Amino acid sequence: MSGTINFGIDLGTTNSLVARAGNGTIEIFKNPSGLKNTLPSVVAFRKERVLIGDKAREYIEKDPHNVLAGFKRKMGTGESFFIPNIAAFKTPIELSALVLQELRTFIYTGESPASVVITIPASFDTVQSNATKQAGYEAGFREVVLLQEPIAASLAFANKTASEDMNGQWLVYDLGGRHLRRSPRKDCRRRNDGSRSRRR
Repeated sequence: MSGTINFGIDLGTTNSLVARAGNGTIEIFKNPSGLKNTLPSVVAFRKERVLIGDKAREYIEKDPHNVLAGFKRKMGTGESFFIPNIAAFKTPIELSALVLQELRTFIYTGESPASVVITIPASFDTVQSNATKQAGYEAGFREVVLLQEPIAASLAFANKTASEDMNGQWLVYDLGGRHLRRSPRKDCRRRNDGSRSRRR
């Protein structure tokens, strides 16, 4: 496994994004379609091609039987979705892999990361987590590390905050596209080397 992973992906139910950490800064790679920070987690199957993101979302009302969204909620289940245009079933893992592959195209620097951190809901169990990892592998990543979303938010806040006193209790709100989640967290301390540690 690599020592440092610079690329992170928020694989969301509604929207997803990819970012890179380096030289003390975070760069979010913008969606070439509209230069937004996010990519809608939507996949549309046309007879001649597959559309992902904003273009796919345009077909939700025009061709709902061949457009899929919200499949993250089915990760880790045995459910699959029948697509009439291709006369085949697709699993949530396969659909998530397509979104992850599309996010890789946002990286304009020419880098092709082999390793990535993907955030997951704190509520994900082992089966759902393993399904997310599998989607990462199918998208072409050789190493996939999972990080719970409330922990990712806590670490991001701690790394941006100059205060030495990070002790105490935090309540992290996840204002997701479909759910509101709260997660209590305790104690984020600065180590002597300047990095930070966190305990639940």
